[in-house]
Amino acid sequence: MTTASTESTESTAIASRGPLRTSYGQRRLWFADQIGQQGLEFVYPYALRLRGPLDKVALAAALDLVVERHESLRTTYGLVDDEPHQWIHATAPIKVDEYELVGGLAAEGLPPAVQTDLERPFDLVNGPLMRMSLYEIGEREHVLLVVVHHIATDGWSMDVFFRDLTAFYNAEVTGEPTDLPELARATVRLFEGARPGVAVRVESRLRNDLVRLDPDQMKRVLVNLIDNALEACGESGEILVLLSDRDGACTIEVADTGRGVPARDRDKLFLPDFTTKGRGTGLGLAIVYRIVADHRGTIRVEDNRPRGARFIIELPAA
Repeated sequence: MTTASTESTESTAIASRGPLRTSYGQRRLWFADQIGQQGLEFVYPYALRLRGPLDKVALAAALDLVVERHESLRTTYGLVDDEPHQWIHATAPIKVDEYELVGGLAAEGLPPAVQTDLERPFDLVNGPLMRMSLYEIGEREHVLLVVVHHIATDGWSMDVFFRDLTAFYNAEVTGEPTDLPELARATVRLFEGARPGVAVRVESRLRNDLVRLDPDQMKRVLVNLIDNALEACGESGEILVLLSDRDGACTIEVADTGRGVPARDRDKLFLPDFTTKGRGTGLGLAIVYRIVADHRGTIRVEDNRPRGARFIIELPAA
């Protein structure tokens, strides 16, 4: 068996915090670790069989983005006044260890190398509390082993982890630039005649029309935001989709002259179950929030002057 490693790039977007108090569950897992309880019952192991071409650089980059998003993967633990505390770090470089799995996989049981990897204990003090190993069976076949300590995650959160890893990997692999003004205009054309008294237009101030994003997902974002704006406007009004950029970062604004969004609703606006359809808010905005987050972006809502609301999406430079 031969070995190599691909380092993921460090992120500096988030400040370090700590020491912070721990939950009851975290304290229980900490003390179990300190008395030597480090078996498989304290980890979540996942083995994924991958068939087809694999971009290892894109995988490492996707992992880095997932770690940046999920602070539990950047957290370590230690004692303060004999009590366990946690530190959330700005960065937590996690490498993808690569192995060649000579002889492939047997029909039953794990190869000794994989079993050894699976049973390696974690260091809660120094971290990281997740490891990822890539076993190459052939040029187009791999096994991806992900092992995470219970203190860093739970079963439900791992569904989110793999969803994010997949989205980031696909974006790295297929991230061809998209003509954003044309995408916006094509989306606006879908609403022609929907509300004869509401004018919908696109204005682009982009210095570079080509932006790296998922066009299908960003179209869903625009459809949902324009649909909300139409509901807010009622039978008459204006909707402006404004595109701009600065230092390579991209801003998408959808502004309307409708009813506006009350301040009391703004903190709840992107929650999955929130909707006030009669006022034109909350229609699909949880989906919008997730897609924007998958693009490492942010979204917020502000007042539009003199009337209405502005949804502002900011996407980082590619």
